[in-house]
Amino acid sequence: MFSNIRRGSVFLAVVLLSMLALASASPTGASSHSSSLQDRFPSANFPIMGVTPEGFPIRAGGTEMHLIRTAPRVQRWITEEEVWELKRQRIGFIDVTFYPEYSEYEQ
Repeated sequence: MFSNIRRGSVFLAVVLLSMLALASASPTGASSHSSSLQDRFPSANFPIMGVTPEGFPIRAGGTEMHLIRTAPRVQRWITEEEVWELKRQRIGFIDVTFYPEYSEYEQ
């Protein structure tokens, strides 16, 4: 239980620091940092506010996102909570967040 609390606290701190850095970058809150993050995850259909220490993109509101593959050439972005729900339901998928081109190598 305490590890979940600690993990949540660290995650919240990372999100807040990321948002503070973005807000202080320019008067509008936009920065080249956010566009470089969008370049890093080109298939993301949401604005990326930062990344977790593990490298997963964070959308507005502090939600960690994962790009999963559920079938050949079928990929979608879901929240970390949805990842755990799929695991609880024993639904198979592959997390391809860092390898979005994975489906290109399928026969």
